[in-house]
Amino acid sequence: MATYTGNAYELLSIVRRQLNDYSAALVNGTDTSGAFSNAFLLDQINDAQREIYAILMRIIPEEFLTNTTIVGSSSVFSLPWDFGKVVEFRDSDGYPVYPAKTRNLPINSQLSGASKNTYYRKGQTLVVFRSNVSDTYKLWYYSKPREIHAGKASAGAATSITLDASYAKLIADYYNGMGIENVTDDSVDTISDYTAARVATIAGTGEADDYYGIVSELPEPFHNLIGTRAALLAAQRSHAAEMKPTIVDWRNWDNTLNDVLLAFGIGEDQQRPEDLWTEYGGGYDEGGIDIPGQGYLIY
Repeated sequence: MATYTGNAYELLSIVRRQLNDYSAALVNGTDTSGAFSNAFLLDQINDAQREIYAILMRIIPEEFLTNTTIVGSSSVFSLPWDFGKVVEFRDSDGYPVYPAKTRNLPINSQLSGASKNTYYRKGQTLVVFRSNVSDTYKLWYYSKPREIHAGKASAGAATSITLDASYAKLIADYYNGMGIENVTDDSVDTISDYTAARVATIAGTGEADDYYGIVSELPEPFHNLIGTRAALLAAQRSHAAEMKPTIVDWRNWDNTLNDVLLAFGIGEDQQRPEDLWTEYGGGYDEGGIDIPGQGYLIY
């Protein structure tokens, strides 16, 4: 049994069962005759994760508040791969570094004397106005959950496991700090470092052909929502689905979300769960006809 419901291998199994397209061989990828490919279903899992994250960021953004140190290289500070939004940026002395527009950049001859406490965003970096800054700055930010996947290791050794080339990102450090559950040897670990060769450093020992799942970075109480949401998205988007999800299916998921939010302490003494959901929109069009005196809608 999985330690984390939110590891991608377990989520893939849940989605396949809900779509009536399950076998261990299909989840493992040794059988590709199913109605849905693992690549398609993993896309739906990550879309579901993004949708839940967008909801939670509107209600409990503090769950994603974190900090790190980043080192400048010629005044350019590379952002971590889980970066979502800047909360506070401070220099090596602890003074705030303020955002500014690129139109306010000083001319080239003035860059050496420009402020090291002013920056602008450029792609996945923050750039300080003063030239040649190589100090260590502190960044407070809202993280975002990185994409997760399940797969079969191509190699392993003491303190390392090589992730599946079919799904793992070809980006150094992408999975740093993420949880990984080894399904084959029933162990849980944390990826302390990751290279562009898809080698993940772990505390344990990896083996070739180990099946694993990367663990979602959403708060654990919301892990059980990912698989069901992904199954609804897959059924809605694919012609291979036996049945399209109904309004009742979407509403049941909404109700489960509301229950988890209440259990998580969101909405208590504030507003009804139904009102909380309608603030950020459901997964369906309510529609229906109100029957006076009956207290419900018909569709």
